[in-house]
Amino acid sequence: MGSIFKSQPSTPAPPPPPPPSTYRDEIGGTEQVPVKNPDGAYTYITRKLPLTDEQKAEQEAYDKIMKDALAEIQKLSSTDYDHDPQTQKVLDAWEAESQSILQQTFEERSDEEDKILARALSSATSGMSAVSSINAGNRASIADYYSRQLKQQNSKLQNGVGLFGNVLGQTMGAPAQTLGSVLKIF
Repeated sequence: MGSIFKSQPSTPAPPPPPPPSTYRDEIGGTEQVPVKNPDGAYTYITRKLPLTDEQKAEQEAYDKIMKDALAEIQKLSSTDYDHDPQTQKVLDAWEAESQSILQQTFEERSDEEDKILARALSSATSGMSAVSSINAGNRASIADYYSRQLKQQNSKLQNGVGLFGNVLGQTMGAPAQTLGSVLKIF
């Protein structure tokens, strides 16, 4: 007789993991190499890629530039700095270049300002007669405006003096006084 339980077919074993591979970083100049540990696990070790003869020469030139720049920076920033001819030569060249740039910028700016001034003068002279007639009318209207403003201020002050005198007189219990008599108190 048969079994009441169905037998399960066995599942195939998973495929083995792919073998570890080396990762190369050509830009950074490194590679990661897998190394098998005693327990069977893999560890990746990072190391520099070997350089070609051309790359070695280029790397040496970069290293020399870096060391020279660092030495110069340390020399210039030290507290016991001694001015030497080589440094003075570099500083003089830098100053001459700065002066040249400033002079060139000044000349370009001067030329641009001359062009702008010429355009402004040509447009200003064409409208000068119209402006002068407008200015004459403006001067008269401005003078009239300010004279009206002064009259209004004067009338406000005169009204304020009477009001001030009345208020001061009422607070002191005396009849209304003029500004002159109020000021005599002080």
